[in-house]
Amino acid sequence: MFPILFSRMPIIDSKNAEVFGYEVLLRRAGELTLSAFNKQPALFINHHDKLITTLRSLDEENKIRAKGQHLFINLLPDQLVSQQGISTVEALQLNPDYPLIIEITEENLSHNHSELNNKLEQLIENGCQLAIDDFGCANSNFHRVLELSPHYIKLDQSFIQSNNGEYTERNKLKQLVNFFHSLGTKVIIEGVESEQQYELVRKIGADYVQGFYFGYPEPI
Repeated sequence: MFPILFSRMPIIDSKNAEVFGYEVLLRRAGELTLSAFNKQPALFINHHDKLITTLRSLDEENKIRAKGQHLFINLLPDQLVSQQGISTVEALQLNPDYPLIIEITEENLSHNHSELNNKLEQLIENGCQLAIDDFGCANSNFHRVLELSPHYIKLDQSFIQSNNGEYTERNKLKQLVNFFHSLGTKVIIEGVESEQQYELVRKIGADYVQGFYFGYPEPI
């Protein structure tokens, strides 16, 4: 017996507060935690079939999302460029009308550029979309983001948590949102934990929000 536990967290349309999609997070596979998988990417390859069979079954049974909602999954570059990463995407790309969205954290963008770029290009050609996660949590790499042209960018929670709503801070965040919109990239702001923060997101024109105000990670 090899129990696999996933959780999901909603991503909300800032305009109407409806669920746009869910980010799916691996919590445990047998005795292995998410932290173990992040530290040892080879574990993903070793347990790939069980992980993806479970996740696909949950999605087919509509236990992750309803019809019309999007699915966000996190992959490390080493996982993404492996053959198992490709088969993961193929297994989960169930409906071309609602593309699978692959999340890669900003700090992992330094992986072999050409190898990662080629793999992402291949996946996007096959109907997937790309999201850069945790943008701004470290030294922001605008050049790398521009190179990848992601469909979505998830601004790290520090942007909203440190913003007190004053004009100067609000305007800075709005300019950043406008910058990404000028590239054709949708903006998701993470870490929204209050109605005040949600209203700020709406005022600056960000597309989507994620945070405890709308829901905690929920076991599937």
